Amino acid sequence: PTQSLDFFTVEYANIYERDLPRMQHIGANTVRVYSLEPTKSHVGFYDACARHNISVIGSFNLEAWRYNLRDEGSVQAAESELRQQLDDVRHGHPAVLMWIVGNEINLPGAGFICDPAYSPTSPDDHAPPCQFNGTEVELLFGVVDRLCAVVRAVGYLCTTALAEYPLPHTYDAPPAAAAARANGVGAAAWFSALEPTTPHIDVWSANVYRPGGFGDWFDVY
Repeated sequence: PTQSLDFFTVEYANIYERDLPRMQHIGANTVRVYSLEPTKSHVGFYDACARHNISVIGSFNLEAWRYNLRDEGSVQAAESELRQQLDDVRHGHPAVLMWIVGNEINLPGAGFICDPAYSPTSPDDHAPPCQFNGTEVELLFGVVDRLCAVVRAVGYLCTTALAEYPLPHTYDAPPAAAAARANGVGAAAWFSALEPTTPHIDVWSANVYRPGGFGDWFDVY
């Protein structure tokens, strides 16, 4: 199996060599890359970004069908593939800013963590069976932190991109996270809950989809 949508190899150079000058022209200075196949080289893409003064946030996909994060062997396989993915930039690259490990793995539909209420009869009826229950937030993100330690060992900052989604109802949240959850603030509750136990996650990231702009997001967070 491969990580999907990897358009950043030499086979697709015509696309990024076309688009990067346009992005530089409109003032873009950073791109986030969603998928990078660990077995392929992306040096040409990083070099092209550097030529156009554009920084890159790389990504390592965590997908429940591919990795069982409760299983030590599967976690070690993820660590090995992440190291392989980072081989391109192991000695540093001027274009690479940081790395994201996992995208929205706090959503029930991702298959990693669910409350018992997230079942085929609930509104979130597309959620697969989850690897962790709602009480095991720290256990799941302890694995993410372990993967971020691999990124940090190469010399880059690391984060994980969370969905703006509530903490599980069954999770015994610390006070700050519980207050954020009570106020309906999704990602901020996760940030507060996870901060004390994830020393290798350098910054917190969230994917925010709000119609008409960010609203009060920056004030709340």
